[in-house]
Amino acid sequence: RNTSNLRASIQGAAPPLENFPKSQTVTYKFYVGRLLMMEEKYAEAEEALDFAFKHCHIAAKRNKMRVLQFLIPVKLLLKKTPHPRLLQKYPFPQFQAVIQAVRKGDLKAYNRELERHEDFFVQTGVFLVMEKLKKFVYRNLVKKVLNYVKTDDSQPNKSRVYLTTLKAALKLNGVKMEEGDYDEIECILANLIYEGLVKVYQ
Repeated sequence: RNTSNLRASIQGAAPPLENFPKSQTVTYKFYVGRLLMMEEKYAEAEEALDFAFKHCHIAAKRNKMRVLQFLIPVKLLLKKTPHPRLLQKYPFPQFQAVIQAVRKGDLKAYNRELERHEDFFVQTGVFLVMEKLKKFVYRNLVKKVLNYVKTDDSQPNKSRVYLTTLKAALKLNGVKMEEGDYDEIECILANLIYEGLVKVYQ
């Protein structure tokens, strides 16, 4: 809240950004984007960081990579995957490994990569954002299970996924659950439904 009030005071008292040199405007947008990310205002953070990245000097690769350390996680949380060419030009193996795990719905790989690169994410200040990507891993895992059910002739209803099937998939991904305990699965599904990441048909 204090950072929001400070930012509002600066914006209200300061001249328009157009009056400042481009380099200062880029720096300002970069730090504003970081603050907005910390405040969980991800759409606004994306806008500020996008500006900083696009207007950063073309030869300042280190500065562009510094912006991307925050812009990539924010975009991922907004369901926007970086283009492969961007990651080739500005390589971030830490992000690439997590992106692959999210795309595949591979919960075990996601947890492994998050732990493997934890120091980087914590030092960068994006660990909590990267943790929030788990919901997309769950969503894609549910999709994988549904696709499996649709192609499995032994399934009595190819349009329905049973909790027992989801439980088996989660256990294969390293989630420990007691026999007959479906509370965790129901909680995961309830959150996915609430977020609009999966749909339920009766």
